[in-house]
Amino acid sequence: MSETNGYMSPAELFTPQKRVFADVDIEGLGRFRLRDLTAEEAAGYAADRFNKQGELRRAGLISANARIIIICCVDGEGNLLFGRDDVAKLQTLPAGKVAALAEACLLHSGLGEEEDAAKN
Repeated sequence: MSETNGYMSPAELFTPQKRVFADVDIEGLGRFRLRDLTAEEAAGYAADRFNKQGELRRAGLISANARIIIICCVDGEGNLLFGRDDVAKLQTLPAGKVAALAEACLLHSGLGEEEDAAKN
């Protein structure tokens, strides 16, 4: 069938996608540019959080915020801003500020959850 009746075809789905960027201001840290993630990048981030038995790693949780920051923060041209060597440096920053940046990264990448105002 050449007619898709309005539904997405594989050819349409797999056309190259452009990255989506967002600028965020984090109080006490500054302004950052974030990129969205591919499904492969998101799966890699999620996989790093579990051990071989499928349990959350304590050590992995410590650097989870740093890891999402590293894979989402970019410079003005879209190049990654940080590298793996920066994990330890990010972990020396105030926890609340790092958590705020990580949350912005998670939300922009589609891995986080918006707060429900009705719950609060």
